[in-house]
Amino acid sequence: MNSSKDKKIVLIMLISFAVLAVLYASQYVYSKSTGKIEFEYALKYTQQEKLNVKGFAVRDENRVKNGKNVSILYKDNNKIYVPVLTDSANVGMNDTIAITFKSEEQAENYLASKELEAKLEDLENLKSQGELNYVNVVYLNSSIYSSVDDYVGTVNGNDLSSLDDSVSSFISKVSTKQIATGSGFDIDSRIKEVKKELKAVKKTFKKSGEIKSSYSGYFVGNVDGYEAVKSYEDVKNKKVAVNEGSKLINSEKVLDGNAFGKIIAQHTWYFIFDTSITDASVIKTGYYVTVDFPEKGIEDITMKVYSVSELNGDTITVVLQCTSMNEDLANLRIEDAAITVKDYNGFRISSDAIAENDEGIKGVYVVLGNYVKFTPISISYYGDDYVIADRYIVYKKDEEGNKVVDEEATENYRSLGLYDKIIVKGMHIEDGMLIS
Repeated sequence: MNSSKDKKIVLIMLISFAVLAVLYASQYVYSKSTGKIEFEYALKYTQQEKLNVKGFAVRDENRVKNGKNVSILYKDNNKIYVPVLTDSANVGMNDTIAITFKSEEQAENYLASKELEAKLEDLENLKSQGELNYVNVVYLNSSIYSSVDDYVGTVNGNDLSSLDDSVSSFISKVSTKQIATGSGFDIDSRIKEVKKELKAVKKTFKKSGEIKSSYSGYFVGNVDGYEAVKSYEDVKNKKVAVNEGSKLINSEKVLDGNAFGKIIAQHTWYFIFDTSITDASVIKTGYYVTVDFPEKGIEDITMKVYSVSELNGDTITVVLQCTSMNEDLANLRIEDAAITVKDYNGFRISSDAIAENDEGIKGVYVVLGNYVKFTPISISYYGDDYVIADRYIVYKKDEEGNKVVDEEATENYRSLGLYDKIIVKGMHIEDGMLIS
């Protein structure tokens, strides 16, 4: 009796070992037949399609009165003009734009006094911070490192207008740490020195007059000579001819040595360029695009497609409208621009991973556990060695003959998921196969 049971147990064990051996052998064979397998993970990615153009910026800076452009600010050659506003600063009617001096030396001394006033303000702010008992030195260390990173980023991004701010921020934070830790920085003595310097400098100049704005807008200290090349009102009223972008780029500027600045009347401005209809096929009036001006370090400016000209051969002229204004934008004129006309969102997949099943559907082989699963995909963008793809979509025609998504058929196919393990390389990969 016991002998019979023992035999059955042994037989069951032998059968189990045999099955395991077959499975192991099969797995070994599949592993050997596939060769060395390389994987990648399915990760989300956005690919931008950009249109590179050269264009011309038009702003409301040509207000004419009695045949003269009153937007331009002129000076008396017998006086030295010092603007009291930064570029793109808001100006109201009768606001002071600049002050005048009888000599360059007085003007330079005035500017030196402004620097000393700013330095004094920084020192007094630092002193108040240093007197606080809860100054967090660990936070200051992190903040100092962050300031260094910001400075490096500013340099790499060619954002030269922000360099002074980056340096001032770094110096301020280092000085704060010196005060908080008692590292030998005598702030009281330094404040006394700066006050003494400031008092002495203020005795060396006296302003002779002020220049006030005749209307409200934005002050810009740069007059480049292109202010009157194209009528702002014509662009606003969509009176822009085909090929006008190229004509504006090649127009001659008129400089006036007596000009020291200008007033831009409105924050809305326009960017005009010519391009081929093939490249601009996705640009439509009313659409919004993202624009970069790489040579100026300006990125991600939202602009509206304001107008598109009639076609002349293969060329059209496009006008973009922008409702933002700052110091960098206020100084744009003839610029190279990169316009993002379309975003492709999905999974970035190596081209080597793309396969095709018996039905002619493109997809990838995904590892689920120890098994291979063919997962169909819809490719929206082809790169040099990769694609952007997402879930496979099945379409059908509705009763009116329009192409629509067949939801039921689409659900029959597995959707590629985030972090799916995709096979990039391997010999004889098949759907459903077991791999080691």
